[in-house]
Amino acid sequence: MQNPFEELEKKLTKRLDQLEELIKETVKPSRGFRVGGISLAQEVTGQSKEAIYKLVQRRRIPFSKPTGTKSLRFDEEKLLDWMRSGAGELAEDIEDKALKIHRP
Repeated sequence: MQNPFEELEKKLTKRLDQLEELIKETVKPSRGFRVGGISLAQEVTGQSKEAIYKLVQRRRIPFSKPTGTKSLRFDEEKLLDWMRSGAGELAEDIEDKALKIHRP
């Protein structure tokens, strides 16, 4: 007679293999987005360091600040999504566009 625990182990191992395969299929592969500091935010947005700090201060740009540190972290994917949504425009840029539209 076969040990019932061996049978249980086989079933559990098979189920675990199935779950691991499902995870591999559903997890999106990384598209190579980066996480970095203020220089990454400057590179992605094209804005100056001062402009980015103002946006951070007003909580208008996606960022994180790891607990216990003074450094800011920016996620490239979140910055790109933010810019695509139109929120990435600075007030000065919007004012310039408005003036160009409304000039006689």
